[in-house]
Amino acid sequence: MADFEIKDGVAIISEETTEIDEFAFENCEELKSINIPVNVITIGAWAFSGCNKLETISIHSTIDTIKNNTFNGCTSLEQILIPKSVKLIEQGAFSGCTSLKEVVIPENVEKIEAEAFFECKNLETIIFEGETTLDEDCFTCCPRLTTISICPNTAEHYKECLGEHWHYYIVEE
Repeated sequence: MADFEIKDGVAIISEETTEIDEFAFENCEELKSINIPVNVITIGAWAFSGCNKLETISIHSTIDTIKNNTFNGCTSLEQILIPKSVKLIEQGAFSGCTSLKEVVIPENVEKIEAEAFFECKNLETIIFEGETTLDEDCFTCCPRLTTISICPNTAEHYKECLGEHWHYYIVEE
């Protein structure tokens, strides 16, 4: 028996599932929504890559890493709620998610790797709830990115990570 099924565009993952394999849903044309239950502790690289009709993802699990290219090319994805358990967002994790407009990075995220949000062409706002180390080019080709909201006393950290070539407003809240 499969660990998941897709019914009316919604992925239904069994409560016994602890891992979503690499490439598990890759290029799945009928997938529109997924609710990842709390018992899932690992989501493999490229697991949802190319699911261009995927609009919403709810992650209730305790994953600590969003692996490389997990959501690459999910062009209809408008919102992602990153769990507070996540510590690392790997390279290309959300690259090509052209419908994303805002991303909240929880305070426990320690690092975002290169090109994690590459070509998120409609991304306008990033909200950092803590101090996160950013690899160079993690927000490359995000032409609408104008606002980066940060915690008090972290402006120098983000200016150093993002470099001088960026054109955005850093807002301390």
